[in-house]
Amino acid sequence: MVQGTIKYPGKKQATGTIVYIKTSLTGNETVDIREYFVNNPEFPQQSTGDQFFDEAQFESYRKLGYQSVQNIKQLRLP
Repeated sequence: MVQGTIKYPGKKQATGTIVYIKTSLTGNETVDIREYFVNNPEFPQQSTGDQFFDEAQFESYRKLGYQSVQNIKQLRLP
């Protein structure tokens, strides 16, 4: 995870926080995520050039993202 501060132009002291979380497999994934990986070895680093995700691909990324941060406190945001 990488965290940064955004400074909005034209507004006095208007800032925000941006959080980037890189997906990765840790070995604690559910069976369906592991199964998708076995059949698609480039997962979860597949190209975003093809925006036509099928249901299995969409659900695998969604579930992996959900499992990555199940509790917002894990991000240790201010």
